[in-house]
Amino acid sequence: MSKLRANQIVNKASTGAPTAPNGLVVTGVSTATSFSGSGANLTSLPAANLTGTLPAISGANLTNLDASDLASGTIPDARFPSTLPAVSGANLTGIAQKIVDIKTVRHTTSTSFNTGSTNLAGANIFYFPYTSNAMLEITHARASTSNSIILQGHYSINTTTNSHAMFAFMTQDSSIRKNLGIDEHNAKREYLNVSFFCMFTAAELGSSAPVGTNRTYAVSIGSGDNRTHTGSRCPNMHGSYSDTSNNPHYSEITLMEVVV
Repeated sequence: MSKLRANQIVNKASTGAPTAPNGLVVTGVSTATSFSGSGANLTSLPAANLTGTLPAISGANLTNLDASDLASGTIPDARFPSTLPAVSGANLTGIAQKIVDIKTVRHTTSTSFNTGSTNLAGANIFYFPYTSNAMLEITHARASTSNSIILQGHYSINTTTNSHAMFAFMTQDSSIRKNLGIDEHNAKREYLNVSFFCMFTAAELGSSAPVGTNRTYAVSIGSGDNRTHTGSRCPNMHGSYSDTSNNPHYSEITLMEVVV
C-alpha cells in the first residue's frame, strides 16, 4: 500500500488537473469549488440543497404539493371528489338553468263573490265567475319565447251552485287554456278542495306571451252552464258537512318558467 503526500497535484505541464483514466476512489469528504459531468449515480442528495428547474420527468412519487402554486394545466376529473365540498358556487359557469323564475300567490282569507257566468273564449265549453274574488290569478312576464309555463297549486271554494269544472287560461288570450280534468256532471258539488297542475308549452303560448310583457294566468271554477255563481274562495268551510270539508283550506297558485 502506497501513500501519496503532496500539497498540490497538477498535470505534467503544470497547467491543469491531472487525468485519472481509471477513476478515483475517495474515502472521506471531497471538497471542490464546483463539480461538472454526469450525476447519474449520485444518491442521498438532501432536497434542501437542490435548486434550479426540475427536469421534465414523471412526478408520480411527489408528495405534499401546494395546490395554490399550480399556475397552468387542467386538473383531471378523477382528482375531484365524488361529493363537492360545502362552499359557495356563486362563480360556477356552464350549468344549464332549468327553472328561470318561480313565484307564488297565496290566499289565506275568504273572498265572497256573486256574479253571472262568463263563457270562456265564446266556445260554449266552460262557464265561470269572471272575478278575482273567485279565481286564482298570477302575473308573469316570460324571459324567453322558448320557455314553457307551469302552473300548480291548490283551489278551495264553497259555492251554492254546482262547482264541477276547472280551467287554467291566459286572461289576455283565453284561447290559451287547459282543462284541468275536474268535471263531475253527475254530482252536485257545492264545495271543492283540490290540487291542480298543468303546463303551457312554448309552442302553445306562441306570440301571446311575448318576452318582457306581463300576462295573467288564471285558474277558475265553473258550474258547467250559465247559472249565477255565488260563493267564497277559501277557506273552505261548508257548514252542511262535519268532515274535513268544514275545515279551513288555503288557495294558492305557483308559476314556474322553465326550460324544456
